[in-house]
Amino acid sequence: MNNYKNILISRIKYYRELRNISQEQLSLMIGRNKDFIKKLEGGFYKKEPTLDTIEKIAKILFVSIDILLRVDK
Repeated sequence: MNNYKNILISRIKYYRELRNISQEQLSLMIGRNKDFIKKLEGGFYKKEPTLDTIEKIAKILFVSIDILLRVDK
């Protein structure tokens, strides 16, 4: 898994846990299969999530897309 994807996934997990939302809940809230976030966070989802999916996740987690996608140098 590339560094960008690792950062994105760790931020999704951080804000999901901060908001006390389960992996299954978030998956269903974005209109995906109930195991989508579990697979994404576990590294079993091989493709990178689409921008549309990232936007949906950001909206539900009350964070900007910039925060999820920002790569600190």
